[in-house]
Amino acid sequence: MALFVCAWCAPDVFAQWYAPETNYHDPVQRVFPVELARVLAWRENAAHGAGIAEVTYDLDCAEDGAAEWTLRWLGENGGVWREVKVSYRAALLLGGPDFYRNIARQLRAQPWAAFERTSETDLETAFWEGLWQMQASRMATLREAMSDGALKKNHRDAGAAARLAGELLASTVPSVGGMLTLDSTLAARGAAWLALAEEAAEGGEMSLAGDLRWAVVLKLAQREEQALRMELNVRAGRRPGDDIAQSLPGEARGAREWWQFVLGPNERRETLLQAARHESPAKGAALLGHAVRLGEHPFALTQAAELLYGRDNAQLPQLLDLHDLIGLTAGPQVQHWVLLLWADAARADWLRTMRQLSDAERGRISGLDEAIKEALLPPKLDGAMIMERVRNAFEATKSGFDARHMLDQVSPGFRKSAPLIRLGYREGEGRLEPVAVVSTRDLLCFGWEMCGVQSRMRWRMIPFPQAKTVLRDQMLEHAPELGPFFQTERWSREIPEVANLDRLQRIEHMAETLLFAPAGRVFGVPESPDKTFNVERTRRMGRRGWLMPMHMKWVALAHTETIGDNAIAPEFFERIHAEGGMVMDRVLLLALLGRPAAKAILGDKFQEIVRMLSASMAEGDPVLEASRLAELRERPDAEFLKMQECVFWMAPDMAMARNFFGVCLEINAFQPMRRFFEEARPMLDDDPQFYELVMGVAALALVENDLDGVRRYLPLLGRENAKHRAMLAFLLAVADQNMEDAKQAAAEIVAAGMTEAKNIDGYVALWAALRNRHSPDYRNAFDHLSKVQGWPIFQWIVARQAGMDTEELIKFLGGDQAREANQMLVHCLRKQKGPYRRALRAGMIRMDPLSLVLVQHVASRQFGQPEVTNADLPSLRPEKPPLPLRKALLAEREKGIEQRFARECAAFRTAGEWWAFYQEWKTRNRIGPGREGDTSVDLLERQAVLLRLFSKQHPGDARVWDARLALARSGKPHQPSDGGDGAEPDGGSEQALASLAGEPDTPSPIRAAAMRELLALRYPSDAAPTLEAIFAHQKWLSEFHGKKGEAVVVDRLFGMLAHMPKEAAVNIARELVDYPGTMAGARARAWLEGQTLFARPLDFSFTAVDGRAVDVSQMRGAVILIVFANTWARNCIDAIPSLRGLEAAYGEPGPKAPPVFRVIGVTFARDDDAAKAFAASHGFRWPQYSEKGMPKIHSWMGHLPAVPGYWLVDKHGIPRKLPLDANLETEIKNLLAEPLSASASP
Repeated sequence: MALFVCAWCAPDVFAQWYAPETNYHDPVQRVFPVELARVLAWRENAAHGAGIAEVTYDLDCAEDGAAEWTLRWLGENGGVWREVKVSYRAALLLGGPDFYRNIARQLRAQPWAAFERTSETDLETAFWEGLWQMQASRMATLREAMSDGALKKNHRDAGAAARLAGELLASTVPSVGGMLTLDSTLAARGAAWLALAEEAAEGGEMSLAGDLRWAVVLKLAQREEQALRMELNVRAGRRPGDDIAQSLPGEARGAREWWQFVLGPNERRETLLQAARHESPAKGAALLGHAVRLGEHPFALTQAAELLYGRDNAQLPQLLDLHDLIGLTAGPQVQHWVLLLWADAARADWLRTMRQLSDAERGRISGLDEAIKEALLPPKLDGAMIMERVRNAFEATKSGFDARHMLDQVSPGFRKSAPLIRLGYREGEGRLEPVAVVSTRDLLCFGWEMCGVQSRMRWRMIPFPQAKTVLRDQMLEHAPELGPFFQTERWSREIPEVANLDRLQRIEHMAETLLFAPAGRVFGVPESPDKTFNVERTRRMGRRGWLMPMHMKWVALAHTETIGDNAIAPEFFERIHAEGGMVMDRVLLLALLGRPAAKAILGDKFQEIVRMLSASMAEGDPVLEASRLAELRERPDAEFLKMQECVFWMAPDMAMARNFFGVCLEINAFQPMRRFFEEARPMLDDDPQFYELVMGVAALALVENDLDGVRRYLPLLGRENAKHRAMLAFLLAVADQNMEDAKQAAAEIVAAGMTEAKNIDGYVALWAALRNRHSPDYRNAFDHLSKVQGWPIFQWIVARQAGMDTEELIKFLGGDQAREANQMLVHCLRKQKGPYRRALRAGMIRMDPLSLVLVQHVASRQFGQPEVTNADLPSLRPEKPPLPLRKALLAEREKGIEQRFARECAAFRTAGEWWAFYQEWKTRNRIGPGREGDTSVDLLERQAVLLRLFSKQHPGDARVWDARLALARSGKPHQPSDGGDGAEPDGGSEQALASLAGEPDTPSPIRAAAMRELLALRYPSDAAPTLEAIFAHQKWLSEFHGKKGEAVVVDRLFGMLAHMPKEAAVNIARELVDYPGTMAGARARAWLEGQTLFARPLDFSFTAVDGRAVDVSQMRGAVILIVFANTWARNCIDAIPSLRGLEAAYGEPGPKAPPVFRVIGVTFARDDDAAKAFAASHGFRWPQYSEKGMPKIHSWMGHLPAVPGYWLVDKHGIPRKLPLDANLETEIKNLLAEPLSASASP
């Protein structure tokens, strides 16, 4: 690949950055004439060795966009090789493909190297095949284009040129996350190759297919409306039943179908669902980004990304180019680990591309080779680890610790990559030289821009101000050229500057920096002295950055805040609406709605512009609803809340539910809040953020002293929310004044490691004293608990129990020294409405649900806000609501997987063929017993789909039972859409396992396995056994007494006793001795006997499988090795040769004495025949015992760390356990060396 890059690019240095001073050219049109000239120069050099070294241009552009270009091609000596003038009127900018074709014809009027003629079909196929090479990131796609050597081999191949055009355009698709300079450059370069290839095709320009190709270019150039019209015209112009996509082969058809969706009129939800239909992020990532452009909340996108791609650790980082779109759109409130993860992934992706450059290529730029070699690929860290490192570094700065290494903690590898980043700024601009695909300077400039944007986003995502400052300063210490990316509208002179801020012009998310840069630095226009929007600079950015979404947003903000020109503003909005599309309409509408001054400045035109921009938006669109809600804000609270609930039921998702809860708290609508929770719960209970809603309604019940309500909500918090469940259980116990339950919950909180409750044991003791105002410890308890910060709901409950009056309560909450939620409560109690609202606005984002509910409930009562009841707002839930987005995404994903498996298995006719395919697939993907922890959720999901398909195709086959068990184990017993009303069937795996264990027709092995899994699920072995668990197992014993599955329950029960305090375990075992079940009773007697096993001589006699009578008590004076093994484990079989060696070395008897060392084998086998066969096949000389039928051995199993396991019995018959790492031969020697008198005790 490295050699290919050299051959593709110019023989000398390479150039990239430039920003022609055009007006009303979209980002691709702005550089297309120059990029076409550079491509023509590369072809001329390849065909004729023309020696063209550089392209230069002069541009005269009128204010309306009409332009005249003077393009010159220079030789190595700087002489003019050719000069051509290209001109066009402003109207051509709206001409779609005609703009590109017209410029190509003007340039091709000169003699240039010709292409071989090709058919329209071949050109069409090659172009879409090129687009199909799209990967999830820019760099990954660009590496595909760099490795395609077809055009290098034959520069006259028009099909290869069309394919390269598709590849270059595909590499810019990730620009949906935020356009960088490289995106518009590569898109223009791809358009150049497409225009040249079309001239070699027979009828290529005039065909419907040709229009479709250019619709892709227009979409990438942000001319969305024009691209949509072309797509719809093609659909309308084809013959009935004629499907253009289906006429294309393989990859080309896939690309055409993908773009057919993207170019069409889509809305955000359908776009996310379309992403779920694609198995790989290569085709789904851009759709996720497009959904955000269409109005989806960025937080929903991060959730969708985790849901679709988070199951595979290799997939999620590939979505790195969405990083800045999500972060800069959502702001610092979305401190999501995905955003932190993607910053390092983006830098690693760039470094992989740079490392593919050849040694010769690196040597042409001074210092490049050394910088590439020094740069380190970031380690694979997830965002949660990075956030933990941020916290640790922040704590270090507070304690005065040397924080010089914070950069390495938060952004590992950045320090080593800094020289390459700095080189990206210094060498990322230069001569505009001939190029076909990409140049070294393209990549260098991209690296500087990308690292700047990503570093800025990581910096913004950190919630600790001090840590942010330290991180920024350390980054700029090593790469000061990144300074502009850390600037905001409050321009800081302390941040390092760069010589050419105009290099930010083609970076979409740097529009804010461009507007507020220092005097004379951008567009040649000085900054405003009052730091507001500069009118002339804003207008120039609007014309030159035309149709770049963030540039248009900031220009719109200026028009609606300080420019105040009522005549110009409507014209600006109308032109963008006409030339852009739905995405641009949304950007402008949000800008209008977000500026209170807009209505006053635009006057009567305001509503007219809003209607124009929202005309294309569908019902339920969040921006459209935001425009309506803005009007409703002036109406009664109930009407506003009703609109919020309507929006939720149009497309249920967690973000809208949280919005509804927020409004309920704000307007004192607690009854509708509880009612809405019960109605929406089945739709949202599988969402990771569902616990926030549960904690909200539980907090409301606590504040209103509805303890039965809290008890109803507590079980809704599952094991994944153990911390919140423990906290709520503690607060319930405190509110119920149940000291024992409070202590148990406090222990669970401590075990969960909750930092906000690190002194909870002390809280419990103090609470007991606070409840009695006459206690001598009351004042001490009051003083200590009043210092608790961060848990106001606990303070509120205990204060209510202590009967404090208002003044005492204010003091208890901290008084004038109160902070955050406590401060808000103090303001409420003092009825200080203004200070309360200010404190709420400043601190709401950091408040947990419990504190937020408490604060707003108290505020509504203190400030006399009228209550909104269910009578004011009855239920709006439709009879059949749509699936919530999360469930819909899963359903679409599984539907796609099922369709792919169905095609693969279409030829199978028998159940045996199906099952053989499943077993082979499972083996290939390393799925099976013992690998559950190593198997990704993604593979388990595919396994579930395959098993459901098998069960559907062959419902009568016996292996359906195995399929049902595997489905229950996988956690996917049901399809996401099985619920009908948007809810999955209750119970999930637990219900499926219980069904298998309880059905009378379930085969015995399946029943036992299901029982074991069910008990393990309900009562995990890593959790301390509770009385609830013990009683549950005893109940199961009575239900399964004498039935299949009883042994499983017995095994689990006695396994739990091993983890309990000895006294409690012995008491339970004694109860079981007389239990009406012979298996449990016998096991209990053997277990009790086993408790003294290592304190007395072993009493063990048996008849070996070969008929020998063996009595261990008759072997006193010898050292005995007891080997516990099973007949099927490989490690047990592998241990046999070494055991034979030990017996041979130490077990031979003396001439007149019995052996001093003996071996006894205990085999765990399915039956005695299996034990006999095992002993015979391995030729054991020692007696072999089969444990089948002897309950005593069950009590011994709890003392085995693993199988094979070993006990050594000393010369007095006392058994000794051996640790896993013990050297068996050494232990034998030590016991043999002990005198008989020293062996009396272990």
